[in-house]
Amino acid sequence: MALTHAKSIPNSIYDPNKILVLLVGEENSNLYDDLKIGIPKGKCVKQIGIYQYESKMGLKTVSAVTIK
Repeated sequence: MALTHAKSIPNSIYDPNKILVLLVGEENSNLYDDLKIGIPKGKCVKQIGIYQYESKMGLKTVSAVTIK
């Protein structure tokens, strides 16, 4: 699992509409925070739940997603 930003414009680091999500990978995959990935052709991102964590700015809730 990794916290990363979903962006409406692929590969744009300046997109103001980016959304923080928890990316849940397969058991044998290696993920890390802010991992830059592409969605393979024929697959899409699917929300599978929510994730809550404590940060310096309080409790945060983000969507948990996977690529299917």
